[in-house]
Amino acid sequence: MDPQVEPFINELVKTRRRKELSQEQLGQKLGMKQSYLSLIESGIKGIGLPLFLNIARALDLEVILVPKQYAGAVKQLVRELSGEISLEDDSAFVPTGDDDG
Repeated sequence: MDPQVEPFINELVKTRRRKELSQEQLGQKLGMKQSYLSLIESGIKGIGLPLFLNIARALDLEVILVPKQYAGAVKQLVRELSGEISLEDDSAFVPTGDDDG
């Protein structure tokens, strides 16, 4: 699998599993065979942007572009909103570089 694509495919697989969807079920939502989805998830078959977006949206994911300087803050916000960390947890603070402390 292309190392630049791998993290994105891994996120799709992780989300599919978290939603307790089989490849067959997701394939039905997308109008594709389970075997083709398996080839994509295993990295044997490459994936273009339109198909990637279709799979992401079928999993209730939205693909957005974020300026690099805000990526850490966006990731932190997603973790907070998904319940991965507590909003009151001091370790959740992401320094911006312009803080006094």
